[in-house]
Amino acid sequence: MTNPLKSRSGMLLYRHLPEEYRYRDNPSEDELGDLEAYLHGFGDLIDRFRDTLDQAYADGFAEETDTGDVSQSWVLPYLASLFGAQLVSPDLDGTARIRRKELNRTVQWSKGKGTLDIADDVADILADAETVMVEGWKRTATTPRLALPPFRLPPEATQKDMYPLGTPDMRLSMRAVADLTQSLEIDSFGLSERGADGLAQKTVAGWRILNRRGVPCFPNAYDDRTVRTPDLRTNAQSPSQLGPAPRRVTVHAQPPAGFFELGLLSIALTDSQLSAAQDLAEPPHFVVGPKEILAVVSPDRTEPIPDRINISTPLSVKAGEKRRLQRVNLLGPVTVKQDAFLSLDQVAVQTVTVEKAEEAPALIATNCLFEEIKGPAGFVRLEYCTVISKTQTAVLQASDCIFVGAFDDPGCFGSASCVRFSRLPSGIDQEACVFARARHNTEAKPVFVQRIFATDVTCEIRSARFGEPGCGVLDTNTPPLIADGAEGGMEMGAYHHMGYAARLAATIRKLEDQLPLGQELDLRHDPMMTRLPPELNTG
Repeated sequence: MTNPLKSRSGMLLYRHLPEEYRYRDNPSEDELGDLEAYLHGFGDLIDRFRDTLDQAYADGFAEETDTGDVSQSWVLPYLASLFGAQLVSPDLDGTARIRRKELNRTVQWSKGKGTLDIADDVADILADAETVMVEGWKRTATTPRLALPPFRLPPEATQKDMYPLGTPDMRLSMRAVADLTQSLEIDSFGLSERGADGLAQKTVAGWRILNRRGVPCFPNAYDDRTVRTPDLRTNAQSPSQLGPAPRRVTVHAQPPAGFFELGLLSIALTDSQLSAAQDLAEPPHFVVGPKEILAVVSPDRTEPIPDRINISTPLSVKAGEKRRLQRVNLLGPVTVKQDAFLSLDQVAVQTVTVEKAEEAPALIATNCLFEEIKGPAGFVRLEYCTVISKTQTAVLQASDCIFVGAFDDPGCFGSASCVRFSRLPSGIDQEACVFARARHNTEAKPVFVQRIFATDVTCEIRSARFGEPGCGVLDTNTPPLIADGAEGGMEMGAYHHMGYAARLAATIRKLEDQLPLGQELDLRHDPMMTRLPPELNTG
């Protein structure tokens, strides 16, 4: 074990002394020698000077230095001002991961400003998701004119090229297919999932459009290239998806998976193993995550630890116990007994039952997703949470939350209850509930992203249920009262810390500066981008 009193510079100083001095020093098993300890006092100060110089050097660059140091996040806007750029991506976790990419590409984006390749790269970086951009002028039906097709065609033109541009060939199907020869980033996108070890991995595939003159298999998807009459509406006039227009660019974004990525490692955890994992938790917070759980369940594991896992078995927090969990999905029922305490952070819980608690909350949750909260005598405190089904508890303290289901309480909870900056279910008695009349709360309906869910017999596009990818993720047409309604101006609900809505808003702001003047943006989540294009069967 490394002695905490030692320093790198002190060790170098000690090694450069003549051997006679080191021989006469008086170290023991528990303490350093007097001379060595004296030199480590100087070495600690020298190391601090060295670290300060390394950090000052790293603060001059956006990328990582040779020593592994990175600039502090607060320095990045000042570096950007040297290039006349403004960073718009949100710094959600303090690492400024997306902001560094935005700054590193500032010069490249400036050189190619106005081109589709650069705009697509901007969308990929700022949204932190796969995107496909479609220019509206290419999808707008135009009146044929002399000297333009179909009146003048090259000699190698086929009969299909003679069809009017607005008339699809009903014999052909238009869709995206995999193209292994495609090397352009603008014509490829990736799909994130988990491997057998539970670690995130990404599969990237090139694609092309099959039969551009055919009938689209999936209208309004990213691979729909049929031409249509211009849609003269604007984003302000229609909350639904807009059609093509000459001055409109449509950005198709891949819907996020949220807490439920495909292939998450599933663990069967008992209450005794949870207690053992709690004993391994480090101070000062003593929070149990995938690292502590796998150390108990799979002590011989040599692979890296995934950042999120599923726990498939029921859990119970007994009286007198205190449990703190983070970055896990609890797919079985959870019970918090009387005089017990459960703290959750970035956790998805299917059903939690909170037994009687009077003076203090028995359940405290932050950035969490719930299917249902039960417990007519419970005391619950929620911050940045989404509850899909009903909420039943005696005392409810909530901030920046989305309650989709109804409140199962005729008396509007106890006198200690308070709900602020949250989405409330409709039908609450405003005379009984003071917080129901608060201006910072809303009854606007949340809209969740849709994805493709297929089995051997069915295939449907719908919003995700609990346990499915995309559950609880807000769509782009969610009312601003929810998408921007949290106290800090970001989205309410379980994914506030991920900032999905804030990233898309930053993408729009950046693209408005990158695209030619007068272009309008229409950004939408595309369910078809949750599956890679199929390979074309040529057999």
